[in-house]
Amino acid sequence: MAKTTIVQTSFAAGELDPSLAMRHDVQQYQAGARRMTNCRLLVGGGARRREGTRWLAELVADGRAIPWAVDEATKYVIVLSTGRMDAFREDGTPAGTLTGCPWSVAQARAATWFQSANTLFLAHPDFPVQRIARTGPSSWAREAIAFAMPAGVGGRLHQPYFKVAPDSITLQPSARAGGITLTASGGWWQSGHVGSRVRYAGREIVINSISSSAVANATVVDELPPSQDVTVDDAAGWRVGQVVEGDETGARGEVVAMPSGTVLRIVVEERVSGFKVGEYVTGPESRAKVAAVATVDPAPSRNWDEQLYGPVHGYPAAVALHRGRLILAGGRAVPNIVCASRTDALYDFDIGDAVDTDAVIDLIGDAAAQRIVQVVSTEQLLVLTDRGAYYNAESPSRPFTPTNFGLLPFGSPWPASNARAETFDNGVILVTGSTIVKLSPTGDTTAQWTGAPTSLLASHTIKAPLDAAFTTGWYGGVETYGFFVNSDGTMTCMQLLESQQVRSFVPWTITGSVRSAAALGDELFLVTHRSVDGVDKHLLEKVDPSLSLDAATTYADLDDAAARYGTLPGAHVVAGRYALGGLPQTDPAADGPYDVGLDFPWVIETLPPVVQGRAGPVVHDTMRICRVWVELQDSFRLSVSGQTLTAYAVTDDLSEAPLQRNGPQEFRLLGRSRRPTITIQAPEPLPVTVLGLSMEVSV
Repeated sequence: MAKTTIVQTSFAAGELDPSLAMRHDVQQYQAGARRMTNCRLLVGGGARRREGTRWLAELVADGRAIPWAVDEATKYVIVLSTGRMDAFREDGTPAGTLTGCPWSVAQARAATWFQSANTLFLAHPDFPVQRIARTGPSSWAREAIAFAMPAGVGGRLHQPYFKVAPDSITLQPSARAGGITLTASGGWWQSGHVGSRVRYAGREIVINSISSSAVANATVVDELPPSQDVTVDDAAGWRVGQVVEGDETGARGEVVAMPSGTVLRIVVEERVSGFKVGEYVTGPESRAKVAAVATVDPAPSRNWDEQLYGPVHGYPAAVALHRGRLILAGGRAVPNIVCASRTDALYDFDIGDAVDTDAVIDLIGDAAAQRIVQVVSTEQLLVLTDRGAYYNAESPSRPFTPTNFGLLPFGSPWPASNARAETFDNGVILVTGSTIVKLSPTGDTTAQWTGAPTSLLASHTIKAPLDAAFTTGWYGGVETYGFFVNSDGTMTCMQLLESQQVRSFVPWTITGSVRSAAALGDELFLVTHRSVDGVDKHLLEKVDPSLSLDAATTYADLDDAAARYGTLPGAHVVAGRYALGGLPQTDPAADGPYDVGLDFPWVIETLPPVVQGRAGPVVHDTMRICRVWVELQDSFRLSVSGQTLTAYAVTDDLSEAPLQRNGPQEFRLLGRSRRPTITIQAPEPLPVTVLGLSMEVSV
C-alpha cells in the first residue's frame, strides 16, 4: 500500500465549521482543525493549551465587567450588578462600591458606555445617562448627567428637544408669561410630564401639574412670543403653515390660522415686537402690504416640541465621546436620532445658529434605519443600528460641524447587537446575531467605509454573543485577541491579523458558564458562574499565564484549600511541574506552593488528511494514519489518539520533576478509516504547545 506524508505547519485557521468538511480545496483547510477546544493560537501558527484563571473575588451577584483605565499605573475592573457597582484593582483587591444604582443586571448588559480618565458614562433607554466618577483610590460617585443652564440664558435648559407628538397636534398657551395652562389639541399629557419642559415657538415652559390628558398647568421660563392678526391688502397666495416675514421690522412667524381671506393669524417667532402697518409681508407664494395689526391671545400652534429624554419618552440608548462632543443617540421615542453637544461643552445641546461649535441634533436620513444600538468614535463617527452601519464623512478638511453632519450607510444591513463594538486590527469589530463583522476604512474619498464578515468559516463557534472584549496584547506577548461571550456560557477566542490573512476562531469552555469579559490592555478578566463545593457562586477571575487551572488559588498549605474548594469533583492540585491530582491531599507528593483549581478539557482534532493520488485527491478511500510526529514547545505530557507520551524519557532523573519536551514526538497508530483524524489531548492540567505535525498515511 502506498504511503505519503501530510504536513500541517500551522493551526492559524482555527476550528472550522463542520459544514466545511469537504472543502479541502480552500486554503484554510490546510491550517485548520475539526476541534480546537480551549486553545490559544500563536502568531506563528502554533496552538497552546490556554492559560488558567485566578480566582480574584466572589461577587454578590451576576454582573457585567467593564474595564477602567485611569492611566498605565491605575487600572480597575468594575462589575455592574442589579442596583450596584463593585470596583476591583487588577489583583482583585476590592476598591469601593456604589449602591442604589438604577440598573438591573439585564439593563447593565444592554447598556452602552465610554470611559475616559476618572469618568465613565453609561446609557440605557430605561434610565437617565449615568456619570460615574472616580473620586479617590477606592471612592466613587454616581449621578445622572445634568444638562447645561449657562448664565445669561434666562433659565433655559440646553437639552435636546424634539416634537415627539404627531405633527397635527397643536399647543395653545393661555398667556405669554407667569403661570399658564397648556392645551394640546389631542390627548398628550401624562403624569411623567410633571417637571419636564416643552417649548412653544422655541420658548421654554416648565410643566407643574396635569389637569387632564389635554390640559397641563405650567410656568413660563422666558416670555412667549406674541400672536398677531395681520390684515393684508391682497388675499392671494396665503396658506396656513407658511412662514412669513416683514420687510422692515424683520418680524418672522408662522401663519397658524386665517380668520378671513385677508387676515393672517401669525405666531411671531423672531423680532417679537411684531409686524407694523405699512410694511410688506412676504411669504413663499405672495407679497402684500400690511393694512392693520392686532395682538391677540396666544394662538394654537404646531410649532412646539418637548424635551427628548425624560420619564415619558425614555433616555438615550447609546453614548460616546467624539471630537470633544458628548454623543447621545437613539432612545424609545425617536430611536434614529443623533445628538452631539457643543464642542468642549459636554452637557450643552443648544443648536444655536448652527455655527461650527454649536450642537448637532439630526435624524439618520435613511428610512431603513429604525433604531440606533451603538455609536463608536473612530477617525469618523460610526452609528450602528438594527438595520446597518452608518458613518459621518468627516476629515481634517471637513470637520465635525452642524453643516457637515450627515450619516451615510455602508456595507450590508447588519443589525448591531448589544455586544460591545470596539476598534481592533485597524477596524471596528461588530457582533451581528451569530456573525462577527469587521468594519474597515477604505481610504477612498467616496465610499469611506466597508465591512466584511470574518467568522463565516467558524460560524458554529459564535452563538449570539452577549459581551465582547479585545486585548491590545497578551501578557507581554505579541498576540492580540478578541473574545466573545456566547449566550450558552461558552466563549470564543478570535485571532484577526488581516495583514497576514489570519482569521481564526476557537471555543473556550469552563466548568460553569462565562457571564462577561473585560480586557485591560493585555489582560483578560471574566465574570463566571460556577458551582464550587455544591454552592453556586459568581466569581471575578483573571487569566493568569502562571496557572494551568481555572478559578485557581495559590496556597502554601493545602489544608487551607478545603475551606474554598472542599472536595469538589474536578478540583486539581498543581505544584510547579507536578500535577498532583484532586483533593484532599493528605500527603502531597511535592512541596508547595500549590495551585488549586478546576481542570478544563484541551483538545485538538485534525481534519481528515487529503492524499493526492494519480487521478486526483483521495478522500473517501479507507486509509490508515500509521505514524504521527507532533512538534512540541515547552510542553508536558500529551496523548495522541489514545497514545500517551510518557512523563519521563529514559535518560531523565526520576527524582526530579518531569522536564518540558521540545521538538518532534513520535506516535504510532493503528486502525483504518474513510475519514481518519488525530485527536491530541492533555492527560494532566499542565502546559502544552503544539507547533505543527506530520502524518504518515497509508492508502
